[in-house]
Amino acid sequence: MLQTPTADPGTPPSKHGHPHGEPDTILIRLRELEARQTSLHVRLDSEPEFFSTRLLRLDPGHGWLFLEELTPYQGHLRVAPGRIMQIYTTIDGRPLHFQSPVLHTGEHDDAAFYVVAIPETMDEAQKRLHFRTHMAGRSPVELTVQDRDGSEYPGYLDDLSLGGLRALLPGEPPVGRGDLLQVKDLALPGEPPITCGLQVRFARQDAHRGGMLLGGRFFDLEEAEAQRLLRVLLRLEREHHQAG
Repeated sequence: MLQTPTADPGTPPSKHGHPHGEPDTILIRLRELEARQTSLHVRLDSEPEFFSTRLLRLDPGHGWLFLEELTPYQGHLRVAPGRIMQIYTTIDGRPLHFQSPVLHTGEHDDAAFYVVAIPETMDEAQKRLHFRTHMAGRSPVELTVQDRDGSEYPGYLDDLSLGGLRALLPGEPPVGRGDLLQVKDLALPGEPPITCGLQVRFARQDAHRGGMLLGGRFFDLEEAEAQRLLRVLLRLEREHHQAG
């Protein structure tokens, strides 16, 4: 077991105890992350690179989270007290983001760990700034959507987020706002095809592109597939920054 650090992390516990707003809800979600050992994706401050970690232990009494050493190791070398960890993950298929300052770094059984503050807020809704990736200029990503009658309409991914997608369907498929569709064979780079539900938020003809532009929100997205989707989005964002 990790021992609570005896060194002062640098900020009085009273300032990092129970978060403001809905502390019980935040603690419940953190306990779920701890129990499930869910992968957490971290970037430091506003740097573009992402690294992986897990929540080792939750200490609500002090307002601390214990995180395991970042991988790849280059991430660990950048961690220092005072830096802000931007942390991304999913719970039950829903995106989750929060940020926490690093209070303390330590080592136990030849592995590094970090103490960060319990966050005061969490973003539960889809945040386009964090998770939307435009597919323009990339290799076409094909997908198929299926309506309740079983009719299938092939198309191409236009942009993608943890909350949903936008796609171009050639021709004039009979799809409208509010329809519930099934996304089939969404073949994202480096991952097996993803299948889930899609609630149509808008659908309009795009004469210039010769088809229907459709946007929708995911539902019935399995946790494992949400994690795979998150990995793809983070990888695409990293490639975008490297290309820039």
